[in-house]
Amino acid sequence: MKINIKDIARKNYGLISIVVIYLWIYILSILLSQETFTTFYRSYFFAWMKKMFVPISNWISLPFLYVIIVIFVFSIIRKSIQKGIKNGLILLFKWLVLLFCWFYILWGFNYKCTTLSHSFSTSGNIITHSELVDRYIKSVNILNTIKQVNIKFKVDENELLSQLNTTEIELLKKYNYKNISSSRLKKLEPKGVLLRFSTSGFYFPFGFEGYYDAGLHELQLPFTMAHEMAHGFGITDEGECNFLAYLACQSSSNDVLKYSAEMSLYAYLKRYIPKEVRDTLIGLNEFVKKDITAISSQMDLYPDILPDLRNLIYDQYLKSNGVSTGINSYSTFVQMIIHYEKLIEN
Repeated sequence: MKINIKDIARKNYGLISIVVIYLWIYILSILLSQETFTTFYRSYFFAWMKKMFVPISNWISLPFLYVIIVIFVFSIIRKSIQKGIKNGLILLFKWLVLLFCWFYILWGFNYKCTTLSHSFSTSGNIITHSELVDRYIKSVNILNTIKQVNIKFKVDENELLSQLNTTEIELLKKYNYKNISSSRLKKLEPKGVLLRFSTSGFYFPFGFEGYYDAGLHELQLPFTMAHEMAHGFGITDEGECNFLAYLACQSSSNDVLKYSAEMSLYAYLKRYIPKEVRDTLIGLNEFVKKDITAISSQMDLYPDILPDLRNLIYDQYLKSNGVSTGINSYSTFVQMIIHYEKLIEN
């Protein structure tokens, strides 16, 4: 059987074009210096693509993830029924190639750009145990100060979105991020759809929008939203997203943002300090403890499904994209915060 190359190229023109664009950007990421590639990709190409696609995301009220899933599944089933399983599998392969290339074209090449920690100059010596203890005590004091009485914080998600967009853009401009436009976030339902996979939110490049689980406790929302919003600005490292999220929340005059961020930092700090040491230190007041118990009870409603498998897959994904610490990058923001605060104090 003679293969007609021209006919194949004509029928797959769109897919071939996307692959060529992917290869072009990939080659540039190798040939150019990291700073030059960052200017080209993050400051111009990614920024332009985001400004072009976000209006579409805003127009569609549903999470764009669901739209893509429906089109993906429907097209493969339809092709399999009309043309047979073989053609259905061929279409599946084409879809996977398309999604892989589009992922990197639309967002993934941010992994090749300069890091936020480089811009913030947060590198330094390894933090000591005493520094961890001091920051733990500071975190406890901040939480106790914000929640001195049994008040219920009002959480308005639209207001949070607006405040966090403004604050994070201001912070990033301060550290030489250019052509920044607002990030889009949407609530993902049903409740627990992400939490059952040890995930509170994620960024979806194909719609230029981030998602957060509808099952989150309201006190988890501000920090989670700020974290996913950071991904929307092209930040790939999980620890750096936590870092920017923390700074953005603490820069706000809104106590619920400060409280949510400090609770997240406190949870990370707690992992590094043995219980016997924590028991000798200042403790949380009854109102903060009540909130932590409420959050824990909320999370118990959505037990993890195969958490070890999820961690293994995501760890390998991060490492394959140059994040050497893999899934442990989430907690590197503790070190970044301590170094940053030392920098500010000096």
